[in-house]
Amino acid sequence: ISWSCLPFDLSPTMKLFLELGTFMFQAAYAAVAIGFWDRNSMFMYIDVAAIMCFVIMDAFWNARADWGDFSNEGLTYYVLLHGYMTGRLWTSAVKPRHQSARNMVVRHGARSLDHLHFIWVTRSAIH
Repeated sequence: ISWSCLPFDLSPTMKLFLELGTFMFQAAYAAVAIGFWDRNSMFMYIDVAAIMCFVIMDAFWNARADWGDFSNEGLTYYVLLHGYMTGRLWTSAVKPRHQSARNMVVRHGARSLDHLHFIWVTRSAIH
């Protein structure tokens, strides 16, 4: 993230890769957070605050041309923001998307399972 500690000179493509990769990750995160995730949760407010923070920090780093040469504070902000976004994406990816039949019965009563069709498929014994 901060290549200023490395014993060799940075190539322009290294800074460009960090900058463009960061922008693409943040744009994807913002699109998913605003477009697909539940808007009725407290995390939505935190997500919007994180989006505003990384827009401000990106503008700050662009104005100072700090990409690839972060200060200690800049590196800390970068890691915290992207750690939060990675954690949110991870928890969203591993969260079960479908409710079990038992939870449906508990919430909606037995009427939610009025029609249960069981189909048994086997290979024919006759060739």
